[in-house]
Amino acid sequence: MANEVDEDSQEGFHPFWFSIALAVGLIVLGAAFVIPSNWYKPAVFENLAVGVGTSLTLVGVLNFFSQKISRKVVGAANIAAKTVEDRVEERFGKQLSNLQERMNQRDQERADEQDEIINAIEQEATAQSVARALHLANRERAIHDGRIIVPAGPGPRHSRLEFAWGATEAPAQHAGSAHREPLWNRPKLLVGVDGDFVEWDEGISDVDAADNLKQKLIQQDKWDGRLEWNEAFQNLPKALKVALRARQKSMGALELEGRMREQFNEYIFFTTKGFEAPQEHVVFERGFFGNQPFPMRPNGKHRERLAARPEFLEAEDWKYILEVLPERLPKGPRWIPWGADDAHDFPW
Repeated sequence: MANEVDEDSQEGFHPFWFSIALAVGLIVLGAAFVIPSNWYKPAVFENLAVGVGTSLTLVGVLNFFSQKISRKVVGAANIAAKTVEDRVEERFGKQLSNLQERMNQRDQERADEQDEIINAIEQEATAQSVARALHLANRERAIHDGRIIVPAGPGPRHSRLEFAWGATEAPAQHAGSAHREPLWNRPKLLVGVDGDFVEWDEGISDVDAADNLKQKLIQQDKWDGRLEWNEAFQNLPKALKVALRARQKSMGALELEGRMREQFNEYIFFTTKGFEAPQEHVVFERGFFGNQPFPMRPNGKHRERLAARPEFLEAEDWKYILEVLPERLPKGPRWIPWGADDAHDFPW
């Protein structure tokens, strides 16, 4: 900017005209002292010559010095403007840097608060700790329909424990209820296997809840003896953390395209999109099972069909995925995940 102004200033300075004005001015000024005394009114000519000569001389001199002064003033102004500009950029850059740092700090504080809620399950698996963690996941829209399924054993044929936190719609209270806002029952924490649930209330211990579910499965001839509660309560916090981090796009989080529905194992999850293996960049889409039982792998802007079992999956796991995927859909009465609305207070 300084160079541009300086060049413009130099365009107004013409050495030729400066020299002419200065020379003519000096000549006229000198002539004032040699006017013959016998001229008609020589004093008038002397004054006129002095005035004109002085004016022309000043024009040349002032034109010369004005360019010098202008360049110095413009240069100083440019330096001052550049200094102010640098200070503004530095200050604005610091503000942006501080803003990003404060945003990162807030994200970390939020993540720490969420981890504290979820880690409470590992410290003591109570109805309140599990319900509070699911309430958080519902609020962040991290899990689908307020439900999540986790492995309760090392293999796909082991039982898989489902936890649900939500409320069902209350029956109509008066005529014309179809035109009113729905009423919801008190939220419940449910735990179950393959759609068979028992209620886990805040006054029920973990042992009683586990035994209640076991007895219900025995009565329905569905107990296989392969439900490992410790395994389930170790996997539940892990699955919830993966779901929350993926939903919030946290740095280093696994990238899931859908909301968490089930943790198949440490690297495969069933979401609203289908079965996802984010570390392998594979999505087993629900729509490609049944008539077209082939999942798809993201490949640039297109999807590449996987006609055979992926190498990272065992044959038993692959068979389980093909059999279970079409059936992993929410069933039962109208259900609302509790915590998904700001009006849903945690009741316990």
